[in-house]
Amino acid sequence: MLTHRKDLNTKIIVITPIKDEEWILPSFLWACSRFADHILILDQQSSDRSREICEEFPKVTVIDNPSAVYNEADRSHLLVSNARRLFGEGNLLVALDSDEILTFSSLNIKRWDQLRSLPLGTQIYFEKSEIFSNPWNCVRANCSFAYAYVDDGAEMQGLLIHSRRLPGDDKCKTYITSQIILMHFAHVRWTEWCARQAIYCMIENVNQSKSHRNRSCYYAPRFFLRFGAKNRVPIPSDWLEGYSSAGIDILSHTTNKYNAFHLRGLKMFSQHGISRFRFDPIWWINWEDARLYFQQQAIADLPTFPLIRPNVFIRSVQTVSELLYFSLKILFGFIRTFISGLIKRP
Repeated sequence: MLTHRKDLNTKIIVITPIKDEEWILPSFLWACSRFADHILILDQQSSDRSREICEEFPKVTVIDNPSAVYNEADRSHLLVSNARRLFGEGNLLVALDSDEILTFSSLNIKRWDQLRSLPLGTQIYFEKSEIFSNPWNCVRANCSFAYAYVDDGAEMQGLLIHSRRLPGDDKCKTYITSQIILMHFAHVRWTEWCARQAIYCMIENVNQSKSHRNRSCYYAPRFFLRFGAKNRVPIPSDWLEGYSSAGIDILSHTTNKYNAFHLRGLKMFSQHGISRFRFDPIWWINWEDARLYFQQQAIADLPTFPLIRPNVFIRSVQTVSELLYFSLKILFGFIRTFISGLIKRP
């Protein structure tokens, strides 16, 4: 592990995993090219034009992720280890997903020069705001996640899902900046985003990374569809104006009723059957229609059996479970807050 800088030429390395991100990748790479020295893309077998788009940007290096499964820990390890192999240690690693685009003012290289001079081992926190369309607005959030790290060579630790993207832990030095703001565009493609929640739920089921109680609280549409509804505000004009002036339309997007996320779900049904997922909050999706849609396109590895929704009794049990779990979550949160208040009293 490095304890001091090898030189003063700290590079800014953006590291990003992709899989079929043609819909937003040109805007993302254009933005990253404004401030980064290098952009390292880990491609997990994209079937769209993602690889061709990457070739259009000189700062981009593409490496392959041959895995057929979703594993955030593995892909983060691949990105960090290859960034070190290709560009050395001591650099500023910036871990972004392709649907996280910086506001235009955040591209100012002077703001990044300050970050690259921070001590080795520093975790850097940005604001991440969720972007919504129809109408265009956003939900602003606190800086609660480390998106950049001044690389000291520390070992990469991670989880299967909802993992850290970079080395470091809770004991690391931290730096919070209000000058760098991410715009997260996942909610803009509403159909894809909702299907993604179902896929995450199935992955957590198969790998037992969340209990049924937590899956019901976290992935039930009655809860996640309300995200930020009361806190949405207009998108600040200066976030987008520079893009428009440069001819970059970051608000255009394509969406499909049945998409790659539905296809991943269908392949999980092929591998694990239906019964495993009977009580999971994923059946608001019409999986049988999706199966027939992709069947007409001669897609391989689809389920050979109909994906019929659970009966009324099972759906009722799931609904009651969701409400009970969520009520308990609120109750326990209130109790923790109350006890914490008592402890803090003189």
